[in-house]
Amino acid sequence: MMQRASFIKLYKLISLIVILCNPAYCLGQVLTATDTGLIRRAKVIILSEWHLSDLFPLYKRKLIEKLYRDDGLTDLVLETGKSTAYLLNEYIATGDTGIMRSFPLFTQRDRDYWKAFRRYKLPSGKPIRIHGVDFERMSIVPALKRVLKKTGNTNNELYRYLAALPDTILNLYKNDSLIPERSAVIQKCMSIYNSNVKYYSSIYDNGYVVKEICTNTAIETEWDKRFDAMAHNLRLLYNKKAHKYLLIVGIYHVDCPNPIYKEMEQEYQLQENDIVNIALVVKDCEAEAMYRGKGYVKLSTSRNILNHPGLVDSLYKLYSLPCTYQLVDVKTRFPNYKPAFKCDYILPIDCKWNDSKCN
Repeated sequence: MMQRASFIKLYKLISLIVILCNPAYCLGQVLTATDTGLIRRAKVIILSEWHLSDLFPLYKRKLIEKLYRDDGLTDLVLETGKSTAYLLNEYIATGDTGIMRSFPLFTQRDRDYWKAFRRYKLPSGKPIRIHGVDFERMSIVPALKRVLKKTGNTNNELYRYLAALPDTILNLYKNDSLIPERSAVIQKCMSIYNSNVKYYSSIYDNGYVVKEICTNTAIETEWDKRFDAMAHNLRLLYNKKAHKYLLIVGIYHVDCPNPIYKEMEQEYQLQENDIVNIALVVKDCEAEAMYRGKGYVKLSTSRNILNHPGLVDSLYKLYSLPCTYQLVDVKTRFPNYKPAFKCDYILPIDCKWNDSKCN
């Protein structure tokens, strides 16, 4: 009798574990229950996110783990400058924690994210490569200093200018009122580069040349030039045909009059299914408006709404869970629904979820 009671307890425990580790509940199971093969077959995966929540680094790490493990991810493309990408690749290659101080915006969670990212290795043994396609930030200063110092090119005007800048120069990232000051620093670096292109263009480290950083035409304050430059930088990347990219950008780049996936389709002559977009839909965050009673959902920083009743119900069922990172397969589950922007999958996230529940 005692053995039977023990067996029943064990059975119930195992059953509970199975329920709790259903893909709808387990963060580590992200995508596995809903991937219909679109992601696996795609050449470019876009994650259109809302930038502002500090929960997302944890989510992105888990998503990247899955794409690296199961779907052939080789390259990560970020909405940042080439100098930032260089420093992140340097950190992954060396583990030098001092590099993290080059990013004043990084929280401890960001640092933990990149620390975990260092573990990922492709079948070749190489790490996933990081690329930047957006405008340069203040990381241009530590990046160029590092390249020039590592390669022994310190006896030049560019290095002398960078070395003379105070450490507090990195604080120019803080708000929009400082755009003129940080733009002046970036433009000065590019001006010095242009004064001796032949010399500076020959300097490179870890696959990054000074030329790439100092000729980046993306501009923080001019949207049209910024979008054109991002498309150009993406085109340079896509020429490497053997690579598979995850592009992480703000949702506006997908939900705008000239979305980035249209630029990519035209530039690369891609078919519709060659690009997959995963749209992040956030609940209970600042600036997020949810209209449950009216039967539609408004996306963060977005012009458009999701107004399919079945889709809205699916999102709210997932929001009701303590924590889930399960994708809603829009294209397969709601084939007749045509949202106003490319939306193959939706990943619902509630900003009330935290690390104690999501790990």
